Amino acid sequence: MLHNDVESSEADEPALLRSETDRAGGKSARAPSGQLLFVVNSLAGGGAERVFSTVLAGLEPMLRRFEVHVALLDQEPAAYSLPEWVHIHQLDCRGSLVRSVRQLSALAGRLRPQLVFSFLTRANVAAVAAARRARCPVVISERNDTTAQLSHGRMPALARAIVRLAYKRADSVIAVSSGLHESLAGDYGVDPRRITVINNPVDVDAIRSAGEQPPSIEVRPGDVVMLARLEPQKNLPVAIRAFAASGVEGRLVILGEGSLRQELRAIGDSCGLGDRLVMPGHAANPFAVLSRASVFMLTSRHEGFCNSLVEAMALGIPVLASDCRFSPAEILDVERSPGPGEVIEGQGGLLVAVDDVEAFTSGLRMLADPGLRARLGRLGEQRVQAFAAPAQIARYGDLIAQALASGARPGSRAA
Repeated sequence: MLHNDVESSEADEPALLRSETDRAGGKSARAPSGQLLFVVNSLAGGGAERVFSTVLAGLEPMLRRFEVHVALLDQEPAAYSLPEWVHIHQLDCRGSLVRSVRQLSALAGRLRPQLVFSFLTRANVAAVAAARRARCPVVISERNDTTAQLSHGRMPALARAIVRLAYKRADSVIAVSSGLHESLAGDYGVDPRRITVINNPVDVDAIRSAGEQPPSIEVRPGDVVMLARLEPQKNLPVAIRAFAASGVEGRLVILGEGSLRQELRAIGDSCGLGDRLVMPGHAANPFAVLSRASVFMLTSRHEGFCNSLVEAMALGIPVLASDCRFSPAEILDVERSPGPGEVIEGQGGLLVAVDDVEAFTSGLRMLADPGLRARLGRLGEQRVQAFAAPAQIARYGDLIAQALASGARPGSRAA
């Protein structure tokens, strides 16, 4: 996260940039229209990283006219793959904003791309600096609740100031939800005319096809499944306590990994769940597990756009979600916030207040009704068409084309 990066002041030199182009001994023989540089922290397991790879693959008809470079800021194991026609540059920024700015700017200075396009907050800040070095337009994409993400650490005010300065200099800013659009404009001073809301693209057919594959773990009748990093943002103690209090059959299966594994296991044991709390880590194909669940549950404190919520709906699984900033109410098409203990029905699932263990408990008991689960599952399958991949990916392509057409004029934000 950015707040950790701000605290770093190491004056290290950029690491060697290793790319497929370099290893191949030269550039491709084809004659591209120019070079584009895409940036993301890493391809480690996460919704933003999955969307990043999906967008690149979906834009192939447009991007194959260019020489496309991808910079991965951190050296982390990849959970997702990139198309074979991109040139991958593995940097070694180790989570540091200072290193990210230096190493990415050095790469941009060498490549001189026509456009820099980035995902995630730290990558966005580094991308703005790199685009200024290359004197080209920059399109950045915010994927999460920026304010909540930057609220921790010793210097959150400084982190927010850096984001505010950088984001105001971007040529175009993508927000993944309407709520995030409002936050970027109101809290960070980004010109609303330069913010475009593009919901995360959902490849419904691919998700359903993956859901038909054999699961990596056993899924039993009544199992409640979550796709979540084992980190504070996901608020998993609420899920464990509500599941234990509900008395519903089945198990609570949490697919994901993180720093809170031992703490969550201890909470499960204290609630008497024992082996009914299943935490198998990451699954190569989470959809094969999710498609066999009885319920999908989301207890997050904040989200930019909740991919896993839409993915569960694509599979016809009823959902029980927290009314967190910013996307669950928008996804479920619920127009008001639930009160304490209240459960509101939406298009595909149930919505309850953040941290409301009592309401989550009630929601789980309600979803023990097979008739309600079936009805909400059908509504979710209909609602998810609003987030289908082709239309959303096309909007990314439109923004890239507009930025390329604008170029890097003297006096522009990237110049």
